[in-house]
Amino acid sequence: MILYILIEDKHTKTDLLISYFIISTYMTILVLFPEKFGEIYKIGLVGVGISYILNLKVLIRVIRSPEIIEVEIENGSKIKFTDVSIVAIILLIMVIFSLYLGVCFINSGDIGVYTNNPTYYDLFYYTIITFSTIGYGDICPISPVAKFMSMVISLTSFICLTIFVSSILSYKSEQ
Repeated sequence: MILYILIEDKHTKTDLLISYFIISTYMTILVLFPEKFGEIYKIGLVGVGISYILNLKVLIRVIRSPEIIEVEIENGSKIKFTDVSIVAIILLIMVIFSLYLGVCFINSGDIGVYTNNPTYYDLFYYTIITFSTIGYGDICPISPVAKFMSMVISLTSFICLTIFVSSILSYKSEQ
């Protein structure tokens, strides 16, 4: 089963494509060339910041006007209720990957930014745990930049989850 997501608004589509390009480029560098990843951390933080802002803009735009989205299954049947939820989940994943790349770039910028000398997998775990506001404390930010990033992750999760849940409930009540 293949889903096709059609976005009618040109600005939303452009923002989403730019953000996807930035995230996929940095994720490719992280996976294929991890030793080079740390060398581009300053420009990487700028790119990830742009991607993060674009993702939040798209998420808010989609929540305000869910009619700009149309989701189809390959066989032609339309999905009615899950249009907004599918796109919101995809956007949440892109926001999480933006935050994860930001954490990785911050960790690459200096030694000892986080406790326990985390690997990239550990940093993904840290991002998910912080985004879900659980925060076990096994990996802790030490530097001011890392602490700021953890606050951004927590605030983003609160905003995204609040917007996501409220939009799905309001969209369901309109149906």
